[in-house]
Amino acid sequence: MVDLYGDAVERIESTWGVDNLSLYAFAMEQVADSIVITDSMGKITYVNKAFEAQTGYDRSMALGNTPGIVKSGKMAEAFYERLWAILGAGETFKGIFVNRRIDGVLFSEEKVITPLRDLNGAITHFISAGRDVTSRLESERRLRELACFDDLTKLYNRASFFEQLDVLISASSERCNGVTLLLIDLDRFKGINDALGHDIGDQVLIKVAERLVDATRLGDIVARLGGDEFTVALAGPLTDTDRESILQRICATVEVPIVVSGTPLYVGASIGVSRFPDDGGDSKALFKQADISLYEAKREGRGRAKHYSPALRKNAERYHQIYQAMRHAFGARELWVAYQPVFDLKTRKVVGVEALVRWNSQTLGTIMPAEFLPVVCDLGLGHKLTDFVLEKASSDIARANAELGVSLTVAVNVPAEELHAPGFAAKVEAALRRSALAPTSLKVEITESALIPQGESSTSALEALANAGVEIVIDDFGTGYSNLGYLSTLPVSSLKIARSFIEKSGRSENSKKIIRAIMMLASNFGVGVIAEGVETSSELEFLEEEGCRLIQGFLIARPMPIGDLINYMNSYSKEADWTRGGTEKQK
Repeated sequence: MVDLYGDAVERIESTWGVDNLSLYAFAMEQVADSIVITDSMGKITYVNKAFEAQTGYDRSMALGNTPGIVKSGKMAEAFYERLWAILGAGETFKGIFVNRRIDGVLFSEEKVITPLRDLNGAITHFISAGRDVTSRLESERRLRELACFDDLTKLYNRASFFEQLDVLISASSERCNGVTLLLIDLDRFKGINDALGHDIGDQVLIKVAERLVDATRLGDIVARLGGDEFTVALAGPLTDTDRESILQRICATVEVPIVVSGTPLYVGASIGVSRFPDDGGDSKALFKQADISLYEAKREGRGRAKHYSPALRKNAERYHQIYQAMRHAFGARELWVAYQPVFDLKTRKVVGVEALVRWNSQTLGTIMPAEFLPVVCDLGLGHKLTDFVLEKASSDIARANAELGVSLTVAVNVPAEELHAPGFAAKVEAALRRSALAPTSLKVEITESALIPQGESSTSALEALANAGVEIVIDDFGTGYSNLGYLSTLPVSSLKIARSFIEKSGRSENSKKIIRAIMMLASNFGVGVIAEGVETSSELEFLEEEGCRLIQGFLIARPMPIGDLINYMNSYSKEADWTRGGTEKQK
């Protein structure tokens, strides 16, 4: 016993008695905490079994050494200076040490070190009780990480980002530095997630997170808010040039293909931008303005950054009004279908119409399709709108044909998501049966983007429609999908020359060349051509000279309700005034 305790034993024995000393020695051997006693110079005079188990050093190796044998080198020297200052003053030291086992493994130890004094009050020994808290600290670290960081990307999460942003704004207010907030939404990510699964989607998100960190500066705050939405707070004063440089760097780095399992995947970034203090005085206001800007960036075509302005707020307020009103439009029967005639220049007769949806809101008045159609998509009501127009157009034109004794065709615009939806062809055939409209009287208009390969579903739908007698028309031809191979593989019956080419034909030789090329291409593939948006006599003359047979536009007639269409057809003659349709803008 004396060999283990040295002078400390004699002092404790004289104070507490031999029996008590044995009891305390027995207790120290049994406790789970690591017990170390040193002399006043720091030389170890006693260690218990828990110390041996915790450090790997047996008693013979520890005695005569200092506790420095477990020193890891991971603690700052200032820590030890503070330790000895406290112990030297005769006070108890409490702290957490990062120590190293004999095998080199690091562990965290929570220690209490207490000076032992003799009867005269002089410090003769130090006794420390230590507990391995490695697991506890790791759990606490993990909890903090879960509370503050996104588990997938390891970026800040929403809650901690706003805390950091508030600190940044507060510091900026004091220094007049300014803060720029970027709200980032990934383009085309949903398609990757849906087609390839969440595991692949997660890998894309992780890579994007890494790229955002690389594209920003030290001190900027990068976070994932959830899903495919990220945000960045740019700290400090920025010139417009600096800000644009960062935005361009972010867009460029995100657009670089991400290779997963040997397959390149493409995403892009739409960014909403707001600035403190110009656009908002706190984090909530700043975020709201960035969100408004992000919506405008996506609405304008994605893959771009949009800076907040008061005009954007007005747009957002208008969008919100339309959003709320559209929820009631179907039930209130505010939507209706207008019909714009398609004229045959050879026979001088109206041979068909295009069905165009219109909305007269009880609360907002007349709302143009360019305003409400994006809202319909956002509400997930695209299928409902398509069904409504398809049913109404089939019924109305069946009625018109019966009353007039003619065979007008009606073209219905179908969004890509509806075309690719299972059972679309069957839905069309059912609508034709209910209305008793001949399948050959219906044309389905789709944009070129709807022909981007979607698997067998789209091809099957088009072939089923064509087999039933329904014609397929490509709308806005020349403005979208550039692979023209579909003209030889899909049952396309007509191409519709985009209005953008028609309106420039009077002043742009390139537009004329494009129109001629489209007509030659159509002729080679044996499909028809329709020119839409004809609004001037010069446009009409050019098209007629080039041999374009079918035209549509306000020079001839504007879209009208079914009753007006029937009256128009009854009063129409070969000598009709070409300009009686007026100059109202197309669609």
